[in-house]
Amino acid sequence: MATDECRLRTEEGVEALLEYCAGRLHAADAVVLESHLAGCAPCREFAAAQQTVWQSLDAWEPAIETQGFQSRLNARLAEDSTPAWKDRLRAWSSGISWKPAIPMAAAFALWAAISAPPRPEIPAQAEQVRPEAVERMLEDVDMLDQLKLNAQ
Repeated sequence: MATDECRLRTEEGVEALLEYCAGRLHAADAVVLESHLAGCAPCREFAAAQQTVWQSLDAWEPAIETQGFQSRLNARLAEDSTPAWKDRLRAWSSGISWKPAIPMAAAFALWAAISAPPRPEIPAQAEQVRPEAVERMLEDVDMLDQLKLNAQ
């Protein structure tokens, strides 16, 4: 194949090359890809680099955990753990100067105080309720209740 048909130019082609390097490509597709690799230098270099990565990963042995590593790691994570939103807010607000906002806030407060609608006047109570009137009303309610009971 010519280099203008290089598989690295399409997402499917790159995925096929990665699957081939990982050894997960079907045998029939691998044969087709190997014939492409024979004629395409960029794909051949990409495949060689990926196979080197896979070989390095296969040969890598993780270090043995030292005693107390996990507890030290957890303690450090606990002391360094600030919520991400606080970090983003701090980064966003660090570039803001609040000095221009102070005169604007004062002007807004003055405007609101001057142009605020007048408060409605609360009418004075027309008459004070006298205790005798309350007693008379309660007696009338009791009398009506007795009339209902007698009528039934």
